[in-house]
Amino acid sequence: MTSADEFAIQEITVSYQSAREERQCALYQIYAQVLERQPYAFERKQLAQDEADFLKKKIGVKRFLRNLGHSEVYLNEFGV
Repeated sequence: MTSADEFAIQEITVSYQSAREERQCALYQIYAQVLERQPYAFERKQLAQDEADFLKKKIGVKRFLRNLGHSEVYLNEFGV
């Protein structure tokens, strides 16, 4: 897999009925689109609770995106 393939955007549909693997794939794509990369290990610690809630179906894509957009990880990356 080349680096261009690694960040190729794929259309994914996720619902509350989606399996954990589908939600994990969606997380990868969300990070690729929003952060334009995958989070570093120390950033993952900051996002851990929201990731866990998303994977456990406690929150949906919309809430996860809102939380990511207000996170220190996003704000530090894009200086908003």
